[in-house]
Amino acid sequence: MLKPGTRYNLVSYDGSVLGYLLDSFYYENDQRIGGVKDGLFYYELNQGATGMPTFPDDIAGHLEGMEIVRTGDGVRFQLIESEAR
Repeated sequence: MLKPGTRYNLVSYDGSVLGYLLDSFYYENDQRIGGVKDGLFYYELNQGATGMPTFPDDIAGHLEGMEIVRTGDGVRFQLIESEAR
């Protein structure tokens, strides 16, 4: 379960940090672009190369333990607790 006031880095399989969650909101480059609600991961900047949504209804995945599992391909991203900046 995500703790309020705690920052969680979203880390890809290669160890790179893609963004972070703080108080259930998702940020990339300190810009809020999504979040977690009711166990679903919403990604609001999801326009593909065609201009069509990459993720229907902005649902890009779901929370499973301390991982986000991406919609479609099932790729997993770890949520690693870190110090807030």
